Amino acid sequence: MKQILIEVNEIVLQGILNDTKAAKEFEKRLPLSISCRKNEVEYYSYMPRGVFDPYNIQFGFYKGDIILWDGIFRLPYMDADVKQDREKSMVIGHVRDVSILKDLPSNIKITINFKED
Repeated sequence: MKQILIEVNEIVLQGILNDTKAAKEFEKRLPLSISCRKNEVEYYSYMPRGVFDPYNIQFGFYKGDIILWDGIFRLPYMDADVKQDREKSMVIGHVRDVSILKDLPSNIKITINFKED
């Protein structure tokens, strides 16, 4: 697993990318800066599709998951109700302390890079 940093404004969050085909393909895109929009539970942005990894599909998502699904990057700052959310997600990593994002503006720039040792 690769350690990463996600920077938003003056906030720096630590995270990891999973050891999966999809996450390894995403690593090749780093460093990456994307403009994201906010909805009730997450920030999201459209981006080119990556490698599809059927072994990492789940229904719903959890706070801090890093999701790349069908050309959409998603970073949830709240848990979804998995019983009601039947939308599929492909989790490629996880970020800690992501709850702080819920108080940020509706449009933000996120920068993702490797954490240096």
